[in-house]
Amino acid sequence: YFCVVIGPKYIHGFDGEKFHTVLRENVTACTWDIERLVIYSTGKYGERYVGDEYRFSIKFQCKDSDIGSGFKITLDQFQIKAIMDRYFPQISSDENPSYKVTKAYGHRVSSIKGYASAPVI
Repeated sequence: YFCVVIGPKYIHGFDGEKFHTVLRENVTACTWDIERLVIYSTGKYGERYVGDEYRFSIKFQCKDSDIGSGFKITLDQFQIKAIMDRYFPQISSDENPSYKVTKAYGHRVSSIKGYASAPVI
């Protein structure tokens, strides 16, 4: 998702094509995902390790919505913690993030160094 708006009654998300709306009371869980991208480049002599980058996402798990089981948006870790504490203190699981390692190649990964996270209003 590119943008999420958290209102007093609804959460609105824009995925680049459509807007989706979920009642806040239908958000059943609020988790965060950490993805470690292990970046390689390929060349004449095979693969070469370049480095790691991390992506942090907040995930809203929903019931009774048009977006399936939920949606997530990429943020920095401080924004995720602030949103969880401020808007979803009863249902957030900020103590137990999900962690995933993905092998990626440099030509397929846009660097997130200096990356501005997606807007949350």
